[in-house]
Amino acid sequence: MADAEDALPWTDEVFDVVILTATFHHFYRPVEALGEIHRVLRSEGRIIIIDPWFTPILRHVINGYLRLFHHDGDCRFYSQQKTVQLLRMSKFPTILCNKRIPRSSYLIIGGKKMPSSYQSL
Repeated sequence: MADAEDALPWTDEVFDVVILTATFHHFYRPVEALGEIHRVLRSEGRIIIIDPWFTPILRHVINGYLRLFHHDGDCRFYSQQKTVQLLRMSKFPTILCNKRIPRSSYLIIGGKKMPSSYQSL
């Protein structure tokens, strides 16, 4: 475990998988965090993101509350589509998206390289 938004304490391309479980909404700078994760993943490495899923209205209310009343830890909740966009900005092709697992979270799996057996979403 480390602060992914700053330089991670590992050399380049050392991990096969990085798993973010209920952590993505804690990043103040998600693009920087994803860039560091990209750096430490091996060329065939995968990133797995599981984060809370909220309806657009509820997500808007929660994010508004977080902006008004600084809450240590939680920064911003993202939609599945926004998380995919942030992954793409960080050079991760998206491999798999599942909107809700079971109903309160979403799952996204990305990789540094897109295997030929998958299609980008």
